Amino acid sequence: MDHGKARRELGWRPAPIRDAIRKAVEFYRGRANDVARQEFSGE
Repeated sequence: MDHGKARRELGWRPAPIRDAIRKAVEFYRGRANDVARQEFSGE
């Protein structure tokens, strides 16, 4: 995938994969209680 457009228009730069995974894990761990409290209808 080419991220050239995001880089040009938004100044976005990809993060090293280890950093990206670590941040994602921290994000979801910090919200585990929020997800556990949600009720799903199954529809």
